[in-house]
Amino acid sequence: MTIPFGKELLPISVPHVGQILSPPTLTPIEDVGDLLKAELGGEYCASLLETVEKKVRGGNNPTAAIVVNDYTRPTPLHAVLPTLLDVLNACGVEDSLIRIVIALGTHRPMSEEEFRSQAGEQVLNRVGFVNPDIDDPHSLLSLGTSPSGVEVLVNREYAQADVKIAVGTILPHGAVGFSGGAKLIYPGIAGRKTVESFHVAANSDPGNQAGRLDSPIREEIEKLVELVGLDLMINLVVDPAGAVCGLSAGHYIDSHRRAVPLAQKLYGLPISRKSAVLVVGSTPADLDFWQAAKAIFNCQAAVEDGGWLVLLAPCAEGIPAEHASFDRCIGLPPVRIAALLAQTAGQVEPAALAGRDGADPSMDRVTLAPALALSRFRQRIRIAVVSPGLSSEQVERMGFSYFRSVEAALDSILKDLPAAERRVDVVTHGGATYPFVGPGAS
Repeated sequence: MTIPFGKELLPISVPHVGQILSPPTLTPIEDVGDLLKAELGGEYCASLLETVEKKVRGGNNPTAAIVVNDYTRPTPLHAVLPTLLDVLNACGVEDSLIRIVIALGTHRPMSEEEFRSQAGEQVLNRVGFVNPDIDDPHSLLSLGTSPSGVEVLVNREYAQADVKIAVGTILPHGAVGFSGGAKLIYPGIAGRKTVESFHVAANSDPGNQAGRLDSPIREEIEKLVELVGLDLMINLVVDPAGAVCGLSAGHYIDSHRRAVPLAQKLYGLPISRKSAVLVVGSTPADLDFWQAAKAIFNCQAAVEDGGWLVLLAPCAEGIPAEHASFDRCIGLPPVRIAALLAQTAGQVEPAALAGRDGADPSMDRVTLAPALALSRFRQRIRIAVVSPGLSSEQVERMGFSYFRSVEAALDSILKDLPAAERRVDVVTHGGATYPFVGPGAS
């Protein structure tokens, strides 16, 4: 069989194959621009645009900030942004008063070529884009402290815009249930202390939230967005080929809830039983291991206790520089990581990291948080990694098993299993799907 691997299809040989789990085929939207215009004609959006027009007629020249997904999400911005810019122009907001802000979170800056690939040459020439700096105090605005004690820092250019808009793709998320909606703002364009709080809270729950609509973290970030505002949210549901299959626009909570059922239909994969051996492709989260780990989060619950998850991920950028200690963090015992995260300071103090278990001052809270969940997964299941972008030393440092190919991994794993358990299941798009035991399983 073949499995998506970066921009290619990789042929692999799978013995004793059982369930092959892939997203279903949905009918793409023929004209995304027309559907967006129809959505913007709804009562909520029409009222917002009318307010903008009134400000323009009053000589206020309102500014607009549009937050969009970065290079780590398969968001076809070219299908949405030209129409959105035209609508804003029709309301009197000129291109010169519109800013595109990239929701980087802790990721590296987006390159001009990456933005051009997602948004198109026309959008790049009309409005350009801004990579926010998570650590620059001058580019951040403090909105105080949330009721749960989170210091709320957000990109200043967005916070001070008159019209606040976000465009994102809804994908399964192991800590929030689904991405999209308010998550574009928090942690997308938040300051580091706020991002730290998000990551620590999101990874403190040992359960798997992928596919849930009512995760506690989503409720928290939606409350944070109330502090800064988000006037218009455009959520996309995109199939593995990059085609838009669903679109909803409106209030950031309502539009998200309307889009999620289609995302559940596309990304939720019902299974009849848990797997003893599960091969998981990381597509579309395959650029580096920080992204590829999403496939482990999404699929680990489908592996029976003591079973194997074999992750297949290109990881062309290896362990990203922004989270250079990720492999060493994952390799720590869960109790040690939890103790480090329990530090009350916004950053782990170097003295607290001293010890013989490999901890050091480069292990920041944002990196430690998902490492805690991965370290816990390692206690329940066994994880193997096949990745040309990672070294055997890096993988083994995580406490995982390293193999050069899927075939080598399966040869090693299956020889130690009883004949009755030698059945291998495959998830082709683990970075965007979540298998679950439930109705509809074949």
